[in-house]
Amino acid sequence: MFRGNTVRAISLKPDYNLCNKAVSLFGKLFFSYAGSVFMLGGSKKLISFDELPILPARLRAVVNLSQIRYARRSIKLPFESLRKLGSGYELAYQLLRVNFPLVCTIQLLSVLAATTYYVPIAFIQFFLKYIETDPQRNDTSWGWFYVTGIFVGHFVVVLCEIDFLPCIP
Repeated sequence: MFRGNTVRAISLKPDYNLCNKAVSLFGKLFFSYAGSVFMLGGSKKLISFDELPILPARLRAVVNLSQIRYARRSIKLPFESLRKLGSGYELAYQLLRVNFPLVCTIQLLSVLAATTYYVPIAFIQFFLKYIETDPQRNDTSWGWFYVTGIFVGHFVVVLCEIDFLPCIP
């Protein structure tokens, strides 16, 4: 939408540029980078052009509108009986077909995020149960396994919180 030199010439506040935000993988999943945009929109002062975020090309309205037009022309509901004018079934089917890969990706990332966060807690519960059931520590191999699981699970959570992926426009 804008050339790079135009953006550099008019953008006085690069901290509002969404691509310059250092966000972790979970931060991208939960849209924590958009907080500054919401705060900017909630202020009572007028917003000028240079304060708006610079979105990558794939997130701009022109690209999305062309994809929607293509879907409306090319994707048709397979059941002829549901194709009533104004029923909305065909639009819902088109939206589902177009967004299916994205919805599946978001669901997979949500499951991975939940698993990553709750694995250390589950290992702590298993470790406490082990301590209660084996007070003499006759078999310490399960204890070491649970402690290793706590450490590795917490290590993975810390690694996922670090922003090691560059912003991909």
